[in-house]
Amino acid sequence: MGALPVRGQGSSDPKLVDGYYQIENAEQLKWFRDQVNRGNVSLNAKLMADIKLSELELNADGTIKGTAPAEQWVPIGSYGNGGADDFPYCGIFDGQGHTVSGVYINTTDNGAKGFIGAIEKRAEVKNLGVVNSYISAVDCVGGVCGRADGEDHKEENGARISNCYFSGVVCATGHDAYVGGICGENDDAAKNIDCYNLGLVKAVGDVWAGGICGRNEGSILNCYNTGKVMNEYSSIGTQVGAICGLNDDVAYAHAVIVDNCYYLDGTAAVGVYKNQSTVSNVIAKTAEQFEGGEVAALLGNAYGQSLSGTKAAGLKSTPVLLAFYPEEEQAALKVYSVIYDLNYEGAAALDTIYGNTGRTIRPLANVPVRGGYSFVGWFDQKEGGTELASPSSIGTADRTFYAHWEKTDDPTALDKVTDPSSGIRVLDGRICITTDEPVGMRIVSITGRTVRTGRLTAGTNEISGLPGGVYIMLLDNGIRSKVLIR
Repeated sequence: MGALPVRGQGSSDPKLVDGYYQIENAEQLKWFRDQVNRGNVSLNAKLMADIKLSELELNADGTIKGTAPAEQWVPIGSYGNGGADDFPYCGIFDGQGHTVSGVYINTTDNGAKGFIGAIEKRAEVKNLGVVNSYISAVDCVGGVCGRADGEDHKEENGARISNCYFSGVVCATGHDAYVGGICGENDDAAKNIDCYNLGLVKAVGDVWAGGICGRNEGSILNCYNTGKVMNEYSSIGTQVGAICGLNDDVAYAHAVIVDNCYYLDGTAAVGVYKNQSTVSNVIAKTAEQFEGGEVAALLGNAYGQSLSGTKAAGLKSTPVLLAFYPEEEQAALKVYSVIYDLNYEGAAALDTIYGNTGRTIRPLANVPVRGGYSFVGWFDQKEGGTELASPSSIGTADRTFYAHWEKTDDPTALDKVTDPSSGIRVLDGRICITTDEPVGMRIVSITGRTVRTGRLTAGTNEISGLPGGVYIMLLDNGIRSKVLIR
């Protein structure tokens, strides 16, 4: 059911359309915040524009440039303030691909702190960027949300933060506290899905810190972090993870999982500092892998990237959430993979490249090699299909090209060792070859690798210096013989 109009709404207050308050400026956002914090926790909102809350500026090291804003932001929704004063937000807050910038909080007060303080009971925060912000507090501190909760430990009741990102600084200073770029604490089946952090995440003291979430008792899926995660006091247990500090253990049926998440190598020593449940596919990636489109492709359909490159977080280009772009621009940002598969058992893919639609793809410059086979070309089917013989467009789908091979005469298939009639024999570790006329020769290892070439003179020739093993002698006159050097 949509939210009911709040009594006393003035002419400058946001309009209520189809159950959502349409928020167009900072004053309307504060009005909405105040309604929630007075107990109207189920109101819904949509941002209709980017909103700047202050003129906050940050230095490259995360410190505040000049004078801090005079007014601190009071979060939407509260938890940990003490009993009757707690009003966790339970509605739907849809940023609609807009940003809120200049969030400034610098407090020693207890309670969950972030742009949104606390959410619970199927609340949703989505399609929102919180950028150029500074949030320093004690307990549960997050760039988007301080604390996300659920109800009755049921999977379907977990609050959800999706398609959100943060840039700026988040810091927690309390004892056994939590801080994350997106959310300080995920409790009771709460979820962070398709989110990323570009900001500095800082712990001061005994704090669990994560690039996405400090403590997780729910799900962190398809997220990435390129921001530094650090503990200012290295003498205290670091408890720092590039994605999550603590992936906790709970005796409930709902999932506690961190999956398909990536972080810039060097942002922290590990992806998850302490894992007591399930962690899979949490992987460090290089700047080149972020810039080149690999991470965007791995993260899934919510992400895209301009692979021509725009500067972000010190990188030339990073993945973006498609929800922040008009539908007509999303197609150009989608990232597709092109895999060059060697197409025989036991062989890994030779190469994978990534590109936006329209990227030119072509046969690889380096021709692959396979013992006993000659390379025919790259084709779009394992057998048959169309050859990638000339440059073409990547198109609008992931593609795989398969190497096709033609079997050649394999010298290692000889089944006889030293045929006396060939004039080739082994004596004291030397190969002795008798021939009536000068002839070229090649010696191949049992794996098919050429180890010696040369030209023999008429008469008896000796070849020494080869380590023990089986070799194949190939003479230009057609004689072939397998030899064993002991």
